[in-house]
Amino acid sequence: MAIDNQTAFLKLLRWCEHYPHEPSEANYKTMYGGGTFESFDDHPRKYVTKWGKTSSSSGAYQINIKTYDDFKERLGLKDFTPESQDKIALAIIKQAGAVSLIDEGKIEDAIKKLTGRWSSLPGGIHSRIQMNAALAKFTEYQKG
Repeated sequence: MAIDNQTAFLKLLRWCEHYPHEPSEANYKTMYGGGTFESFDDHPRKYVTKWGKTSSSSGAYQINIKTYDDFKERLGLKDFTPESQDKIALAIIKQAGAVSLIDEGKIEDAIKKLTGRWSSLPGGIHSRIQMNAALAKFTEYQKG
C-alpha cells in the first residue's frame, strides 16, 4: 500500500540517521553514540561524548535538547513519543522550506536543502549514503 511523500521521507530520514539499519520503532529510543533511553515522557536530556564530539541528540531524528525545547513549546508537545518526534522533524523540514519539494516529489532537491540540518543525508558531512541509493529507498518506502 502506497504512503504519502512526507511519511516516506521521514522513513528515509530515519534510515539515513540509523544507517545501515532499516527504520524501526527502536530508532525512536536511540541516543547519540548508540545508547538508548527508556521513557518517552521527555527528551532524555543526557549528553554523550563519542567520536570526539559531545551531543544530546536523541531519537529517530537525533534531536538535541535545545531543538526539542524550542519545538515542544511551539508545537504544544507534552512528550518525546514517536509521534512528537515526527512532528518536530516535519516542523524542521517546513522551516527549511523543503515540504513543498517533498510533496512535489522533488526528493533530491529536498535532500540537498536539508543536508545542513541532517548531515547523514547524501551530501552531508557524515553521510555514508549515495544520492541514488537514497532516492531508491524513498521510492521503496513510498510503495509501502
